[in-house]
Amino acid sequence: MRQDIYKCFAVILTLLAAGTQCSAQEQEDSRIFVFRYDDYHGIADLTAQEAVVSLFRDKGIPLTVSVIAARLRNNAEAINPLVSSLGPRFEVALHGWDHYDRFDGAARTDATEFAGLPVDEQYNRIAKGVSVLKEHLGVAPTTFAPPFNTYDSNTVVALQKAGIGILSADIRRHEAEHGDIICVPQTCLLHDIVNATDLDSGLYVVVFHEHDFVEGGGRHTSLTLKDLDSLLTRLSAEPDTDFSTIAALAEQRNHDFSATRLQAAQALAAYPGTRLFSCPARWVRRIPATYET
Repeated sequence: MRQDIYKCFAVILTLLAAGTQCSAQEQEDSRIFVFRYDDYHGIADLTAQEAVVSLFRDKGIPLTVSVIAARLRNNAEAINPLVSSLGPRFEVALHGWDHYDRFDGAARTDATEFAGLPVDEQYNRIAKGVSVLKEHLGVAPTTFAPPFNTYDSNTVVALQKAGIGILSADIRRHEAEHGDIICVPQTCLLHDIVNATDLDSGLYVVVFHEHDFVEGGGRHTSLTLKDLDSLLTRLSAEPDTDFSTIAALAEQRNHDFSATRLQAAQALAAYPGTRLFSCPARWVRRIPATYET
């Protein structure tokens, strides 16, 4: 028990050291929400996907849409909602080339499109995706959200070679050397916060998908688009609450999104029971009771 406490103190000291670059803004009692809508693919029924994009656009709330590039090619029906939403409050991020699991049938934690591939092959996939977004949307993505949240050190090298400087993946993934790439990690899922009323100050990078909604064909969910609408309405009305895209947040340069800070948060997240819904200056929403001493 005592060793566990010492370990926790060591992690907290590391977090404090990593957070010295944070601005006063991040340490204030404010909340910033970044919504990352993954798996925009433009195939099958587009109704739910278009409804999500329209909801954020109509409310004027920033949204980062992670697009599967190969499925967007020559698909005008899928492209049009994105084009009509382009602007400072709307970011298109690259969500892989085809989102195909190279180890189809393996455990979900092993699923990957990129991890394990040589740098050149990863670069080719990323470069093809960038080319599609440029051709069809006139957008050069600056954010990469790896499919299945899996990537490796070669992915980081390939991203920098392709001119993409921001990586957004699950905060608990730590298989790579990140170098000087900007890391704006996913901190929670939509269902984590949709009914929460005690959300602390900090940065929330909220990831969700079409299949998280009943309207999107989700068979293991009770969430509806109306629930999302209600959440956005409630958050918009609350004081000390702001919204941003991933790219806009990174461009402000008044937050520490270094690999050092990401690694410190990952160390804390490894403790059983840690609820890491947000990234405040301390990186943690609630320290497990075991370590509160």
